Amino acid sequence: MFTPSGVESADPAGAVVPILPPREFDRLAGMTVEDIDASMCAQCPFYSSAEAAQGWLDAHPGGRVFPVRQAWELSFHRAWRDRMSALLNLGN
Repeated sequence: MFTPSGVESADPAGAVVPILPPREFDRLAGMTVEDIDASMCAQCPFYSSAEAAQGWLDAHPGGRVFPVRQAWELSFHRAWRDRMSALLNLGN
């Protein structure tokens, strides 16, 4: 459950969000929104656990998974946090 101030809860509690390695973000420069979405899923996948995300990790060497709340709080991933906040504001 996302709120404008952060993550209220995650169900299941062990849910994780994958974060691309920095070199993959560099590769996205100059791509269209559609190409970026096709390459990395701009909708941001969630996995029920780190184990469930293993296929994604295998496909993105150097990528990492973080608990949902920690991913929200990571300052280096501000674009994802801002995108989630924008989606919340669309409903208002």
